Amino acid sequence: MRTNWKVALAQIASRPFLLEDNLQAAVDAAGKAADAGAEVILFPEMFLTGYVLGEAVEAFAMPVEASALAVLRQCAAERNIAIVMGFPHRAADGKVYNAAAFLDRDGSLAGIYHKTHRFGEVDKAQFAPGGRIAAFDTTLGRVGMQICYDIEFPEVSRRLALSGAELLLGISANMHPYTELHALLVRARAIENHLPFAYVNAVGQEGDFTYCGRSEAVDAEGVVLTAGEEEEAILFADLPAADHADENLEYLAQRRTDLY
Repeated sequence: MRTNWKVALAQIASRPFLLEDNLQAAVDAAGKAADAGAEVILFPEMFLTGYVLGEAVEAFAMPVEASALAVLRQCAAERNIAIVMGFPHRAADGKVYNAAAFLDRDGSLAGIYHKTHRFGEVDKAQFAPGGRIAAFDTTLGRVGMQICYDIEFPEVSRRLALSGAELLLGISANMHPYTELHALLVRARAIENHLPFAYVNAVGQEGDFTYCGRSEAVDAEGVVLTAGEEEEAILFADLPAADHADENLEYLAQRRTDLY
């Protein structure tokens, strides 16, 4: 059972359509994070290609065997750091999903999550909705991932908690005017499920969107351990595992499963 995680949040701007540039930026950031002692680094939603791809999403969508992901897997293994990367996933069913891959410290693909709640016309036009919410095992323990708008639905984090997650991870491309929303909800999701939550958000401008940053890592009581502003930064936190909750706040144990 883990007692803590050393996490890095890569709040850095993606360069839309410039896959190789973003890939190099990710490798560089992962190396810096590893040198600083991080065990896992999170990149924003769709970081690898940019988020607003339009019809080009079909050309940029990639299977898990894609060379770009192979480079990141090699980086993870060489630097002994897990990488959580947002990218457009061409799945075995032929559909394209807004995805987050967990590339483990040994270079293996530990898990992949497809965004289940699509926000606005960009998501709905570009991606199919994900159909599964479940935690999975990694060398860092059992983790649960979600993407951006998913965080606004408490059922997602609750489902991850009930499937054994020890750590919640979120990647996002949240934009103005919703600046304060995720900062509040990440804390709420952590408190509701008594789980630490590491969250990274995009920065910069992309089309009509201005991303608002405010990445943060919070403990199981919702205490913010590190938080970004709206400029580029790599943030670090030593995130403790949840201990026993106050018996009056044992929300999971006190659920009324006869009612809901």
